[in-house]
Amino acid sequence: MWRILFLIILVASLSLNVYLLVPVKQPSIVKAAFSDLVRTAFSAPKTSRVTESTEVINVNVDKTQALANGLPILLSTHDGVKPHRQQVKNLEEIIQQAIDAQEYFLASNLLYEIPLEDQLRLSTLKSYWLSNAMQLLKNKHYLLAENAINAFLAYAPDDLDFLRAVVKLRLAQQQILLAVKKALSLEYHTFDLELQQQSLNYAQALVRDEIKRLFELALWLELAQFTEEVLAMVSNSAQAQWALAQAQFQLGDYSFARQNLTALIEQPNYQVKAQRLLNTIELALQRPEMVPLIRNGDHFIVEGLINNNFSVDLLIDTGASISLLSQGVFDELVSQSKVKYIKDIVLTTAGGEVDSRIYQVEEFALQGYQVNNLLFAVIPYKGQKNDGLLGMNYLRLFDFHIDQNNNLLRLENKP
Repeated sequence: MWRILFLIILVASLSLNVYLLVPVKQPSIVKAAFSDLVRTAFSAPKTSRVTESTEVINVNVDKTQALANGLPILLSTHDGVKPHRQQVKNLEEIIQQAIDAQEYFLASNLLYEIPLEDQLRLSTLKSYWLSNAMQLLKNKHYLLAENAINAFLAYAPDDLDFLRAVVKLRLAQQQILLAVKKALSLEYHTFDLELQQQSLNYAQALVRDEIKRLFELALWLELAQFTEEVLAMVSNSAQAQWALAQAQFQLGDYSFARQNLTALIEQPNYQVKAQRLLNTIELALQRPEMVPLIRNGDHFIVEGLINNNFSVDLLIDTGASISLLSQGVFDELVSQSKVKYIKDIVLTTAGGEVDSRIYQVEEFALQGYQVNNLLFAVIPYKGQKNDGLLGMNYLRLFDFHIDQNNNLLRLENKP
């Protein structure tokens, strides 16, 4: 009797095992189900990684909960058992669906279940992922693009393609300096000398493009600031040092320009032009500046530059104690540049007393003769062919002479 009972138990046990091992067709995971899957398919975290500002937590698959949610049971190589080929194929489809559903960190966690020796499948998934991120970037979905990029970098922090994607993201967001900084760091993510050189060339091209853009727009202050930041990261960048010297020359900072040029004299690619600019600076320091004037009857108009980006035509008035700007021109100025309010005053003009406000600009220059923190009074002034007056608060800082025959203003620094 006991033999019959044992046989019944054995048959029942075998039947139960067969039932549990028969694969059940899993429903496809659609985009709407991924939020539930994230909450229930994973258990406690096993490791933690940080890439830049985003913290990524890698978690183990809870196989029981995953099965309940339609996710196939994944046998990891680190469990000592290689996953079945069909299981890996199913996992690849799930990861792609996660990418489509913009569940990038779920996809990043699932990547650990792909065997490392399956390089072709990993490469396919990476290409699919990168294409998705670049499409988001093209459509200006910057936050989603950043999530997609950071999630893959959590899995492969030294992947150069995704690190370059970070650079492209910063460029798209007009964060040029951050893009350059990231580009300069690319060479430290590989031991391949050829790839290191390619990364360095890529960073140098970004620096060169930004220098060219600022130079063409004559944004000398911005060019000086940008190149100083680059030199703080790469002290031996000759192209940044040359651009900085040019910007300093244009800003009238001759002594600083001369220091940077002296360091370039020994550079073969910069020796001739550095020496030429040095000679120009020496001549500029030795002779007074001749600024062209436009005659308007018995008066003269000169073109000046406020805060290195706003051009104004001012009538020279040696009888005015303070320089003036018309209200209309001032309104245009403050829409493009920063000024500082000082106080309200009453001005005495040829037409009587006028209520005015005094503002301070960061800098005002004529042909490189720059004065910092110059004051302008703003009044409802309507000059003919000019935007205001250039008064003695600027002119008295120099030895100046108006050459009426040749329509020139000579400026010379006081001893």
